[in-house]
Amino acid sequence: REGKFQEGLGSTYCKGCEKGGYCIEGAASVSPCPGGSYNAGTNKTNGAECQNTNLGHYSIPGSSEEVTLALTQP
Repeated sequence: REGKFQEGLGSTYCKGCEKGGYCIEGAASVSPCPGGSYNAGTNKTNGAECQNTNLGHYSIPGSSEEVTLALTQP
């Protein structure tokens, strides 16, 4: 099912897709949102549900939240 994944062969149930990624139908694991995007929700079904980070923020692949860039003074 979309939004869920099944880890192992012979498993009798599916797990909900975790924060930071999405699960297409038939997934064996969570696909991470790419760097520069994040997903704070669960059970997402495709990469289009990953949100782009806002100006002045960043995220690494598989992030569930964006991080504010630290400003440095010379």
